[in-house]
Amino acid sequence: MKLLKQLLIYTMFISFFSCSTKKDAPANQESLIEAINTFNNAFAKGDLKTLTVMITNKYKHTNGNSKAIVAKDWLNYLHKRNKDLQSKDLVVHSYDMDQIEMVLYGSNAIVTGRIQTSSTLKGALRENKYRVTHVWVYENHRWKRAGFHDGKIN
Repeated sequence: MKLLKQLLIYTMFISFFSCSTKKDAPANQESLIEAINTFNNAFAKGDLKTLTVMITNKYKHTNGNSKAIVAKDWLNYLHKRNKDLQSKDLVVHSYDMDQIEMVLYGSNAIVTGRIQTSSTLKGALRENKYRVTHVWVYENHRWKRAGFHDGKIN
């Protein structure tokens, strides 16, 4: 009887540990791909609430035509962009990321890929392609983007 009781306690312990590990486990490729898709969709739609919680406090954003900026400056840019989205001065037709490659380093990841965009800005159609590099960190039970760089490609 004592052995059965110990076995039951052990089984409950293992079961609890397994469930909490699955719940908190997540520095993996599947959860990172989901985070990237959520982030890209939020950017295309101008969902500032989602984007704000998906970047780190020390976020760095760089692109081919400006110097690196910090989280606060990038969020200010997003607020201006969001006004254009709301007024329909900017209409995003597509924002797609492909050619994704990633390397996980524990709770950190480097992601590369290609972004293809189609939008209309003040009546002018714009179609662009960018080669991108992201740095992601798993922080407080979720993936957050810590760094970004893009360069325009043909």
